[in-house]
Amino acid sequence: MNSFIASGNFTLDDVVTAEGLVKRNQLGGNGVYSAAGMRLWGVDVTLISVVGDDFPVNYLDMLSESGIDISGVVVVSRRHELRSRAFYFPDGSRTDVIKEAQDIITERIAGELDLVTEYPSMGSTLHRSVWPIFTPDTSQVPKSLEQVRGVHLAPGNLDNNRQLALIMKQMSDQKIVISYDWPWWDWDCEGQDDANLLANIDYLMPSIEEANIYSEPLDRSAPDALRDLLIKYDLSSVLMKKGALGSSILVEADGEWINIPAFPTNAKDPTGAGDAFCGGFQVGLFETGDPVQAALYGAVSASFVIEEFSPTYACLVNPENARKRLVKMRSMMSD
Repeated sequence: MNSFIASGNFTLDDVVTAEGLVKRNQLGGNGVYSAAGMRLWGVDVTLISVVGDDFPVNYLDMLSESGIDISGVVVVSRRHELRSRAFYFPDGSRTDVIKEAQDIITERIAGELDLVTEYPSMGSTLHRSVWPIFTPDTSQVPKSLEQVRGVHLAPGNLDNNRQLALIMKQMSDQKIVISYDWPWWDWDCEGQDDANLLANIDYLMPSIEEANIYSEPLDRSAPDALRDLLIKYDLSSVLMKKGALGSSILVEADGEWINIPAFPTNAKDPTGAGDAFCGGFQVGLFETGDPVQAALYGAVSASFVIEEFSPTYACLVNPENARKRLVKMRSMMSD
């Protein structure tokens, strides 16, 4: 049976919504959300990642029971230090920096959260030291990739992801389609790209915020800078994820950006939506061969993730319900 691989991390998340609702120690991580975005279409998914020996076993059991193969998840003998905080503002933006969230941290929220323990905020010294430890490497790649049709590499240690992309392309004789998110904080080089990585991927899928960080030092707009990368590395497509505004995709170097709407739904927690989008995109690409259609799959995957806290709900979605939403997405595009 055709299958897919999601490569990324596990986190334990503290989330504060724009309405002030607090959720602590939620299952999270870009690898987990990517796998959920794939699995809700009823396909076989293997998740490769790394967790500490204190990571909650019930979370791992839930993923396994939902049908996600976690045999590629390695347990290391140390505490799982990859934790995150997400404070969401009314406009949908977020921060993981306490100082930046002071205006929305009420006395009640402060009483519910641990605001003393240092968490590895994106780009921080702690983040840079912890991040590589919990990023999968080539030893976790399945011995046979014969049935694998797509791989999504979520942000992680750059060296590891370079090697993962290279080895999976070599093992599959270039047949596997690889999509990649954008770890700008790991590159330490806003305005620069990484030839060793981009030469072995097919689809580059940053968020609009990440694309702006990349493009600003180049004195280029984000769409123009990504178009340049599509040409330079002969990528199949580049795509910008824009949260509640949907996404935009560029398929041809001399073509126009195509806007894809977000699926309309009631959002409780937008954490992981972009990662789930990437997972759904991979499935859609295999089923249709059309990156624009694949983006509709991505939008559907994201819609299920944001309806509840953590990826648990999305992992248990009936694939028939996902396909009903896909029909509606296609109708929205034709209107």
